[in-house]
Amino acid sequence: MKKTHLVAGIFLWALFSYLTKSLDVLFLAAAVLASIAPDLDLRIKHRALLHNIFVLAVVAAGSWFLQGLYFAIIVSSAYFSHILLDSLTKAGVAVLFPLSSKRYGLRLVRNGGLADKSLCVLLTLSSVVLLLQYSKEILSQFLGL
Repeated sequence: MKKTHLVAGIFLWALFSYLTKSLDVLFLAAAVLASIAPDLDLRIKHRALLHNIFVLAVVAAGSWFLQGLYFAIIVSSAYFSHILLDSLTKAGVAVLFPLSSKRYGLRLVRNGGLADKSLCVLLTLSSVVLLLQYSKEILSQFLGL
């Protein structure tokens, strides 16, 4: 799901940019990094140590403290998207770790499988559509249309 996680971060940035009418490269970088950050626990308690709501809360609070509300929204949304996507897999995630090591998963998607690849394509196309729509609006304003 590596590509899907990355594209989910880009999609959330594109959606945020479209809704706020602001293209911010810092927000793009933050969304992409936040969308893959939970996998820093690959070698130590994977899908537990960094795939839980407690770390998500720390990420949200920390990003709000560093850059404000909008930054916190994009960073925490991208981080949460990773947890959500991993919860669709057979392995699931330990969302309540360290209180519980029980993993929750819907078992709908297999890493690298058809559903994973389809979701990646859907998120990519949706990102392109949002950015094109936003670009069209900017161009219309610029030309006074």
